[in-house]
Amino acid sequence: MAQFPNIFCASDTPLATAEIAAWAGETWYGDGAPSFDMAFDDRAAWDRFEVGPPGVGQPLVFLHDTDPAVVSMQVAEAIEEAASMLPPSLVSRLRNTRQIIGIELMPEALTDDAWELLDAVQSLIATKLDGILLTDDGVYDAQLRPIAS
Repeated sequence: MAQFPNIFCASDTPLATAEIAAWAGETWYGDGAPSFDMAFDDRAAWDRFEVGPPGVGQPLVFLHDTDPAVVSMQVAEAIEEAASMLPPSLVSRLRNTRQIIGIELMPEALTDDAWELLDAVQSLIATKLDGILLTDDGVYDAQLRPIAS
């Protein structure tokens, strides 16, 4: 069953797919090299980017939302869905979101190396864009330390 963690970013600093590809390549320690669904580039405007760690049947799909109306709607939904685990300080922080990087993944398909790649890329995105990671089991800071559950 697919999981959909989201990184809610307070920064509106552009993030290019070339950066994600570079981070994925640098943090991959398994055999081979990750594949990418398209030619990655330095454009900040993108909607979808796939990273295929070797030996994993399903790619990691990164989804990028910067439209203020879409971001506002997704923030409202996240606050509603996670209300029981969000202290007021995190609700306030979520309301300052300027862009969202969502990730679609199939956890049962990921190898240990693929999980390490995913964790590293999530952490790098959250660090660069002042983000917090919301998952089904909690909220995490840029170093992937739990800040709410």
